[in-house]
Amino acid sequence: MHQKIDTAIILAGGNKDTSSPKCLEIINGKTALKHIIDSLVSANIKNIIISTHYHFDPIDEFVSQFKDGLDLNLYTIREQQLLGSGGAIKNILLSTNTSSALIIESQMYDTFNFSEALMAYHNQLSENIIIQSSNQPELFTGRYIVNSEIFNYTHLTKFSIENDLLPLLREDDISTIELQGEVKNI
Repeated sequence: MHQKIDTAIILAGGNKDTSSPKCLEIINGKTALKHIIDSLVSANIKNIIISTHYHFDPIDEFVSQFKDGLDLNLYTIREQQLLGSGGAIKNILLSTNTSSALIIESQMYDTFNFSEALMAYHNQLSENIIIQSSNQPELFTGRYIVNSEIFNYTHLTKFSIENDLLPLLREDDISTIELQGEVKNI
């Protein structure tokens, strides 16, 4: 049985070609980032780290105004140079001494129940999970549960988890969990 996951990393490095961070776009009455945080809090995630780069100021401001009276450790880490999804995750896990975390790429919006994902994770043999939509199994969701040991497969510091790391993993080092829920690009 795996250890309890209590940390999530939200990848919000952004795009220099946009005028504001996509994660702060309004979807169904609240920002995409608020939707993500609410779903993580519902899954009893107590530590939420938001990785930023471009447009970090509005995300830092959002985090500073986020007061729900919850028992939540919410903060940002700004990448000095854009590291890619894999590099950002690797950097955060190593610098915070966190062994496993739920990863959310913020350019996608979902309606997943992450409590279900975490329960399913505990029944898997693999320490590393790709979360897919059972409604849209062909769609990349950008949701993972990873163990820091996954980064033993690469010496790179700047890389994509999807394009550079996942193809290196053996079948017994990663598995897939399918959840009910809508997924779409923001």
